[in-house]
Amino acid sequence: MTTTNRPLVGRGPHLDRITRALHGRNSRGLVIAGPPGAGRTRLAAEVRPAWRIVATRCAAARPLAAFGGRSADEIRAAVRRGPEPRVLVIDDAHLLDAASASTLHHFALHREIRLVVTVVDGAPAPDAVTALWKDDLLGYLPLSPLNENELAEVLTAALGGPVERRTVRHLAAMVRGDLRMLAEIVRAGALTRRRGVWTWHGLAAVDGRIRELIAARFGDLDEAAWNALTYAAFAVEPLPPAAGAPTRGRDEAPLTSLDVVPPPLEMLASVAGEAAVELLETRGIVALDGSVPYAEVIRAMTGRIRACRIRRHLASLTDDPLRSALWRLGCGDPVNAGRLVAAAHRALDADEVPLALHLGRTAQSAGGGAAALEVIAAADRHTVRLDVEAARLDAALAAGDLSVAPMLGADTGWDEAAATYCGHQARLARLRGRPQTALAWARDGALRHPTPLCLGELAHAGALLGDLSSARTTLADLDGGPHREQCQAAGLALAQLLAADGDRDGALAAALSVRGAWRVFGLHDVVRLGRPELVAGDLERMPGAFAELAGRQAAALLARDGAVLEIVAKAFERLGYLLYAAESYAQAAAEHLRHGEQRRARAAVNHGWRLGRECEGARTPALIALAAPDLTRRQREIAQLAVTGLSNREIADRLTVSIRTVANHLCGVYDRLGVHNRAGLASLLAGLETE
Repeated sequence: MTTTNRPLVGRGPHLDRITRALHGRNSRGLVIAGPPGAGRTRLAAEVRPAWRIVATRCAAARPLAAFGGRSADEIRAAVRRGPEPRVLVIDDAHLLDAASASTLHHFALHREIRLVVTVVDGAPAPDAVTALWKDDLLGYLPLSPLNENELAEVLTAALGGPVERRTVRHLAAMVRGDLRMLAEIVRAGALTRRRGVWTWHGLAAVDGRIRELIAARFGDLDEAAWNALTYAAFAVEPLPPAAGAPTRGRDEAPLTSLDVVPPPLEMLASVAGEAAVELLETRGIVALDGSVPYAEVIRAMTGRIRACRIRRHLASLTDDPLRSALWRLGCGDPVNAGRLVAAAHRALDADEVPLALHLGRTAQSAGGGAAALEVIAAADRHTVRLDVEAARLDAALAAGDLSVAPMLGADTGWDEAAATYCGHQARLARLRGRPQTALAWARDGALRHPTPLCLGELAHAGALLGDLSSARTTLADLDGGPHREQCQAAGLALAQLLAADGDRDGALAAALSVRGAWRVFGLHDVVRLGRPELVAGDLERMPGAFAELAGRQAAALLARDGAVLEIVAKAFERLGYLLYAAESYAQAAAEHLRHGEQRRARAAVNHGWRLGRECEGARTPALIALAAPDLTRRQREIAQLAVTGLSNREIADRLTVSIRTVANHLCGVYDRLGVHNRAGLASLLAGLETE
């Protein structure tokens, strides 16, 4: 990911402003100002100028060196020979020498040529340059750093795949909007791809290009200020490494939610002197919220021996027992049992349960006695909270309440809790008819800790989106887990996978095998698959609003009552189950057609189609019926398999019919839908996936 090929994200309004500035009757250009690495040069590159100049500190030593020694007349002539709109771009104009700056000011003052000028926000600049916007000679366009969503979009486009949410958040805090530093960190191999998602791996080494960016940003700091900045970078370390601490099952640097307490400026002053800290504060390098730019890069640049010396010094200054203990353990220093027990309690407060167990056991080995055993027991009790949280959500969903929100694990370093939180969010998103959103949550959770819940929801979302290969692979990885109810996610995912794969009997068997609090959703899947007679009685006997609504849907199907199915669809929509609502409208349309009520059928199809388009590309047999209501059940099965890329022979083998039967059915599908091939069929069915 380089400056030139980096996707231009989040800058649409800025491009519009530049276009107006260059083509307006009375406008002669503008100044683009922003912090280092915010994308000033990348944005200016969109202009395609007649002539582009890059100012440098080296060129500033000689008058007019930036312009190659040319006079104002020569520059003006060169620009006017260029293509419209005949723009001169001057990058990093704050570095211009006085003569070049005066020439630039002359062009702006007399409106002789159009100008696009970039400067670093707040950097010292010649008076002739600052006058460009202070005297309203040119427009002024400030650039703010990209937000997390925009940064994720840049990374996804540059890396060719999704990036873990937590990794995006970590990178955003690390580079503070400097896209040049971001590009170099990515190029240095700090991210790795797992399960198709890019995640933080760790900055093992700092190469020359990163050091150059650091030097450009902080090269003018004296030794005392740099020392203060280095101490500040270690003081905000998310979770210092502890010797023998659990590695969470992977080799990348840990990302944790442990509260980062900003280093008191007084503490930094005691280390590096008041003048040095005042300089960092005045220049905004050490912010009031405690954030330090490029903190992780600065730590990686620091040698091991000096890093240990800094951590020991910080351990002697901090009141945080956890940080103090981990800093000392990471340096190989002994820590007494009492401090270890206090550190373990602090870890529990931050939901760092595996770390708390490690510290408690270390305290026990150091003679911590009953206090150590007590903190170990407290850590063990924390795991029970996962089951309590699951039971709370199950009860809410049984009551049809999709407004419920998971609470445990939202922002924690306890990987199992964080993954479980993501799994619950994925389940809720899927039930709301948002499989793309569910896929993102499940991926994030599986990367933190591959719980059965996350893997089950990952497979389920993949199957809903038609990615059957990935769904099969994920289900193959799923081998149960410690929480009995969460294992049922696999049964529902398998039912969806088999239904999408044309194995209706297998899908029914998988749905009927679901147990526990998830059973009501398995029974409802049987209704969705068109076999209400198998489960209608069970649904009548089950408690909860969702079971009541599913039972009403089953009864309406058995009674061939399209009107009641529409009532069910409206109830699902009101509760937020958009996919189930769309499918119920599809079933209602089929019953209206059966009774010759064409107008009511069209209305139901329209309602279902509207809801289906909100379901992020979900593909189910009932939604295919919305796209092609005139097809028979067998034709819909074959059409669904055909758009997944299966050949006629593969479809025939899957459905245990002859190849000729498949070909005849496909010909009937093409004829009824007015398409000519598989591509046309896929395009028609894709109408549910786009706005």
